[in-house]
Formats: sequence, C-alpha cells, structure tokens
Amino acid sequence: MEIESRRVIYQLSLERKATVIKGNSGTGKTSMIRILSDYVELGKDSGVHIRKSSDYDIKILENRTDWHQELEQAHNCIMFVDEDVRYLYDKICDHRGQ
Repeated sequence: MEIESRRVIYQLSLERKATVIKGNSGTGKTSMIRILSDYVELGKDSGVHIRKSSDYDIKILENRTDWHQELEQAHNCIMFVDEDVRYLYDKICDHRGQ
C-alpha cells in the first residue's frame, strides 16, 4: 500500500490480519493517520493518492467512532487507529468484559 500526500509518501507492506506500526515519537505515525482520514472524508479532493494491491475500504477509528459498530460491520477493509484513542485503554474494549 502506498499513501501519497503533497509532502510525504508512505509505503506499507501489510501481509497479516493485524499489523502494528510503531516508531519513535515524531516519525509520522499520527500524521499518516491524519492523511488517511482526510482521504476517507474527502476522497480525491483531499490531494491524497492511495495505491493498494487489492480492493478494500480504508477505515479510521477515532475517539468519536462507534468502534463496536465499526468492528461488527468490518468486511474487506483495513482499519487504522492511533494510540491516543481513548477506548483502546478502556476496560469496555476488552471483548471478554472482564
């Protein structure tokens, strides 16, 4: 997958059902998610170009996202979530309810 904005190009190799993108502070992880969010919201008008190897939707999970609903409806998509999203750390996010 390649994500290209006016300022930067990200090249990702996503080969598993779950991929964690990690790196030091300031390396562009949150910026990449913001660029993808613009693309999801505005499409081609965002100035962002996405090249991907297969036909799937891109979804961004944010603090305002109803993540229960998004996960239930997730089919043939790739989801991005930044580490500052509150529900990642909520006990309710634990699917076992413990």
